[in-house]
Amino acid sequence: MKISIKLKTVGMVLLVGIVLTVAAATASYRIYADNVDEHYRTIAMNLAKTEAFMLDGEQVKLITEKTMGIYRESFQTEGQAPDFEQLTEAEQERYYAQFREVENLTAYEDSLLTLRELENANGVLSVYICYMDKETGRAVYIADGTVGEERRPTGTYVAIEQRNLDLIGQGIYDLPAYITKRKGGGWLCSASFGIYDKEGRLIANAYVDISMDVVMQDRRHFLMNLCAVLCTATVIMMVFLALFIHYAVVSPINNLAKAAGTFVSDRKKQGGKKDTSALARLQVDTGDEIGVLADAIKKMELEINTYIENITLITAEKERIGAELNVATQIQADMLPNIFPAYPEYKEFDIYASMAPAKEVGGDFYDFFMVDEIHLAVVIADVSGKGVPAALFMVIAKTLIKNHAQAGEEPKDIFTNVNNQLNENNEVGMFVTGWIGILNIVTGHVVYSNAGHNCPVLLHKDGRVEWIKSRPCFVLAGMKGVRYQQYDLRLEEGDALYLYTDGVTEAMNGEEELFGEERLEKVLSLEGSRGSHPEDLLNLVADWLAEFSGEAKQADDITMLGLYWNGRNKEEDGWEALKVPAQIGSFDKLNEFVSKQLQEAGADARTETQILVAVEEIFVNIVNYAYEGGTGDVEIKTFYFRRSPEEGEFRILFRDEGVPFNPLESETPDISLSAEERQVGGLGIFMVRMSMDEVKYEYREGKNCLTLMRKMELQKMR
Repeated sequence: MKISIKLKTVGMVLLVGIVLTVAAATASYRIYADNVDEHYRTIAMNLAKTEAFMLDGEQVKLITEKTMGIYRESFQTEGQAPDFEQLTEAEQERYYAQFREVENLTAYEDSLLTLRELENANGVLSVYICYMDKETGRAVYIADGTVGEERRPTGTYVAIEQRNLDLIGQGIYDLPAYITKRKGGGWLCSASFGIYDKEGRLIANAYVDISMDVVMQDRRHFLMNLCAVLCTATVIMMVFLALFIHYAVVSPINNLAKAAGTFVSDRKKQGGKKDTSALARLQVDTGDEIGVLADAIKKMELEINTYIENITLITAEKERIGAELNVATQIQADMLPNIFPAYPEYKEFDIYASMAPAKEVGGDFYDFFMVDEIHLAVVIADVSGKGVPAALFMVIAKTLIKNHAQAGEEPKDIFTNVNNQLNENNEVGMFVTGWIGILNIVTGHVVYSNAGHNCPVLLHKDGRVEWIKSRPCFVLAGMKGVRYQQYDLRLEEGDALYLYTDGVTEAMNGEEELFGEERLEKVLSLEGSRGSHPEDLLNLVADWLAEFSGEAKQADDITMLGLYWNGRNKEEDGWEALKVPAQIGSFDKLNEFVSKQLQEAGADARTETQILVAVEEIFVNIVNYAYEGGTGDVEIKTFYFRRSPEEGEFRILFRDEGVPFNPLESETPDISLSAEERQVGGLGIFMVRMSMDEVKYEYREGKNCLTLMRKMELQKMR
């Protein structure tokens, strides 16, 4: 609920008025009452003194001694007498009867006459004489000049009030006047003064009681009249103050608020021109702080208009830059391999990569591409800094690395040459950390080089996690002339490589705690990290990073690459096959089949002859010895692929279902001996092993399997 300043001010003034009225009424009433009370106390005290001087001390002494003698004898006590109200009527009557002789004394009559004259002359309620017995704490009436039922007979006693008893205990018998309320109602102002004999000894006390009932009524009338006057004055003051506040404060503020409320609409209607808005036209000449506020708001309006114009220009420029950054983001994303699966025709490996830039464009990048038919290059790098400068430097570094890799250079030479080129015009001092590896997809052999980048992780098929820690060389573009080192490793079937940038290990949560290598290793050790595809691995790490970071803002680019090596193709994949009877007559067909495969592979005549001779030797041995006079078949398969950019290899597989026999276990003949001296047999196999680069035998699934392999130079291949 909103309350206006006007209502708040009036309410505050009302509250202050009420407080001031109560305070003024209280103070005025207190002053008036104190003055009146003091006046009556003075009158009462003066009358008590007059009473004491008018009475005959010897007469008072006589009746006091007789009265106190009877009082003490009546109760036979020197201590405190019982309360008079506790006596029965009969006891009170017997008690009063004892004082008849006192009241018949001439001294008593004279004293009583003096008291009544004084009472009548001054119009007081009562004038009387009391003896203050401090031992019993009782005031005993000696003579009471009061006429009527309120007269207290001689001998009546009452308890002395504590304040008077304290004064008597100090030897003070001229008691100051005081005002009190009677039990039956009504107010009294009482005063007491001592009556002394000729020797100055205290005889009794002269008392005067003045009725204060009329005075108290006057007090109430005074208070009521005072409150009425103050309330009227307060109401009049509030009306004038409310009018003043309305015209001097509320109205100008309302005008300011109204003008400020139309600021936006006026700007839209009038195009934000100066001196045309309600604020600009507003005139507030109060000559006080409100006028200063109005001038400040007018100035603020001008500054807001200027600020809005600047913001409009900045917003337009920001939108333009944002649009261009969106295009740049798309261009950068398109520069990186982003179509998965990347090489569906290659069954030897699976690869997947992702990049999440901290800004619209990032400095991280990854790349992978086939150098030739059997070599895959993988690259991951991190450019110093973020944003557009890092993205531009990233484009240059990525292009140079790929160009040198596709030119057939080794990893160490790639980084050496790229480093020199990046240093040529690197005035801004940017640099790149990077890792490049070239995988032979057939053998699983990886040759790599590290330019100051994070160590990759090798995930073994059996669940082991191994950090590929080699001595990292200097960063790219950091210093010209650096010679980079090269290392190698071998992947086993089912192994995987995990590459990443420092955005992974240096990701922070809300407590500014790093994700770190220990957590990364824990994630990579999970059973779920051995998915059927590297995408599963990267998604698992990304989920852990997201859960760890929580609401914390991403501070660096996060780039990851996963590479699974599935091993070499199975023998049945990509092999040319021929099946013939194990008979000498089948050799021509076999010879023609192998010769055709060699010619298609581009083998030179010498290599072709050596391979055909080896094929003939193996086939003849199978025909002569495999089936021991029985019949059977021989299956021949050939396969050719490039091992490297410089060379390839040709493989021939012989399979038969004959008697198990490993020709490689035959004793090697001593060719230094003459033909007559050498043992028969073994020479043909020896010649095959000498002419081939690799000969391998195994017996599986009830078949003899013998594989021959011969390397061939690239320039001799088509």
